[in-house]
Parts: sequence; structure tokens; C-alpha cells
Amino acid sequence: SSRVRAAALLLLFAGALLRIAGLFHPPPLDIDEARYLVTAHHVATGTGYSDWRGPETHIHPAHPLLTAALAGKRIDALETSGRIATCFGAILCLIPLALLACRLDGEVTALLALVFLALHPLLARNASAIAPEGVYVLFASLGLVTLLPAEGTLPRPRRWMLAGFLFGAAYLARPEGLLVGLLSGS
Repeated sequence: SSRVRAAALLLLFAGALLRIAGLFHPPPLDIDEARYLVTAHHVATGTGYSDWRGPETHIHPAHPLLTAALAGKRIDALETSGRIATCFGAILCLIPLALLACRLDGEVTALLALVFLALHPLLARNASAIAPEGVYVLFASLGLVTLLPAEGTLPRPRRWMLAGFLFGAAYLARPEGLLVGLLSGS
């Protein structure tokens, strides 16, 4: 209904504003965030996918590569680019999560999920960290939404192929993406 859509758009807008506001007062860097930035720095400068010890084998590449792509040749913008990558992933993931709730249990559940997801202070604050979770949740939730049938969706083989691609992209952000994809396919 139009009321539900208006409320959903208002909640999405409020959630986006909260997450963007968090960029202006980000939390201090922790050791994991520093590792993501070192890897992004090495990618941006052409050193390769590595950290200070050699080839990076402990973190998945989606976030460092996205950070390096956003920063481009401006190495001093790596921290801001890393935060922006997480923030926009955290904003965009609100849409498929709301769609997922709607397809599972209807509009009221989708609005309740959006109230929690968009307005929860901890989720809004963590959107300004340099972490792969925003990108991971975006791709994993898109994969789950793709698997749930809706009117006018792609035929089943194409939906499964697209979902596999999305879960693969989620895996490139976090290793749990593979497990979520395997469990949702069963």
C-alpha cells in the first residue's frame, strides 16, 4: 500500500542519514581496520594484494579492493574511502533486508524489520567502521532475496545462477558468504 511504502521510504531515508552522520564522528581504528587499510594501500600503489609481511592470506579481498578503487591515486583518502565503502554497503543492504522480511511475512514485518535495522544506534555507528560487513550483508541479502520467488522474477535456473554469483561476491567480503549460500541452496 502507499502508506507502507511511504513509511518504508522514510525509514530508509532516516537510516541512511544516521549512517552518513556516523561518518562525521567515526570510531578510532582498530587492528583489523588497519590491516584492511594496509592491504588497500598496497593494492592502490601497485604492490599487490599483500600486507606488511607478504601476500595477504587472512582477509578477503572485496573491501580492500573496493577501498583502493574508491581512493584511486589519492592514498591519503584510503581511510575515508574504506569508511564510505562500509557505509554505503550498510545503507544499501537495508533494501534487500526489508524485501526479504516482506517476502517472508508481509508488509508489517518488513516495516518492523526496517525500524530495527534503520534506527538501531549500534548498527548505525558500525556503518562508519572500516569493515567488510556492510558489503557482505548487502550481497548475502541480495542472494537470499533472489532465491525467494516473487511475481515477475527470473526463471528458476537464472535466479539460482544469479544467487550463486551474489553469494560468491558475499564470500569475497566474508568467508561466511559461502556457508550462507550453501545453506540457502539446500
